[in-house]
Amino acid sequence: MRRSFLKKNLLFWGQGRGIRRKNSNRNPVYFEIRMNAIRKRQRLSVLIVLVCCLILINIVFLYKDNNVIPYSEFTYPVKMNFSENYKVFKTEGRQPAFNIINPHPFKYIHLRKKCKFKENGTPSLLILVKSTVNNFHLRDAARTTWGNSTGENIEIAFLLAHREAEQPEVDKEAALYGDIVQESFLDSYMNNTYKTIMGFNWAVQFCGQASHIVFVDDDHYLNIQNLLTFIETLNALNKGDLMIGNLLKHSIPYRSRFSRWSVSLQQYPFDRYPPYLAGAVYLVSRDTANKMVFAFPYVKYLGIDDAYLGIVARKVGIELQHEETFIIPPFLLYTDPSQVVYGEFKDVTDFEIVNRVLHRFAEVKMCIFTWKCQFSFLL
Repeated sequence: MRRSFLKKNLLFWGQGRGIRRKNSNRNPVYFEIRMNAIRKRQRLSVLIVLVCCLILINIVFLYKDNNVIPYSEFTYPVKMNFSENYKVFKTEGRQPAFNIINPHPFKYIHLRKKCKFKENGTPSLLILVKSTVNNFHLRDAARTTWGNSTGENIEIAFLLAHREAEQPEVDKEAALYGDIVQESFLDSYMNNTYKTIMGFNWAVQFCGQASHIVFVDDDHYLNIQNLLTFIETLNALNKGDLMIGNLLKHSIPYRSRFSRWSVSLQQYPFDRYPPYLAGAVYLVSRDTANKMVFAFPYVKYLGIDDAYLGIVARKVGIELQHEETFIIPPFLLYTDPSQVVYGEFKDVTDFEIVNRVLHRFAEVKMCIFTWKCQFSFLL
């Protein structure tokens, strides 16, 4: 009985499924749905294969650089004795007998007026803010917060490249504030080195009296009073060839084509960079600026601006120095009262919060990212 019952049921379900299959195959709607499902699975499979191929290609470019040269064999165009040639240039005014390999043929679109420092025995500070063209809000935030507390021996200029769509607004901004230095090269990440070179060139030519120059990104908050205090300690130690900030000693070039910091072996063939200062903020002396400007035309261009400055500094014999207060403080950790810089901020409100907190407390907690700054009530 039991077997026959199971047999009948199995036969019934088998027949029913067979009927459904036959009916389904005859149903054009069902057939179309089924084919769409198959096509989607096929497209997904192809996509997965493509992604895997891209990952494999990326890994090959990252780890199979057979032509990479060890840093111990570092040399970089042009090969010349920069220190000796600079001495000749300073005493006789003669340029090196080498071809220029890093020309800077760009024209000024906006040229800030010359600096007017007062010779009163105190350090004269030039602040150069490297800014993306469309960051109008961050430049305004700097002007109304930390940049609003400048003294008679402090000058600020914003360094801009060119972007046609935003140029009318930049023209209005330059006319209103008179603090823009802008050249005609395109505003892009790999042109940041051009922007930095522009800043050095302009500082030496139009603000040559500045005893010190600080470069800072537009999404950072600079504590000017702490910076001046720090400079006074340096003057007491009589430091001339000064280039100081957050020193990175063993940075490796990015070889992935998908990275914004990607550098090919043709551009830079060595397995690591010379020591360099993180580009967010660093301080140089007048003597250092003069040497760098002298060397730029004879050092092959590299789009990673902070690494490029490390290469140039090595060539002209400037020893880079590390300073803890130039490191951006971690999120919600107590910071040193002598902290020089805070960042990275993306909104005007963030600058206002930092400004308010720094004016109320000597030792503060600070945050890095915009969304974390919304928890400022915890400070």
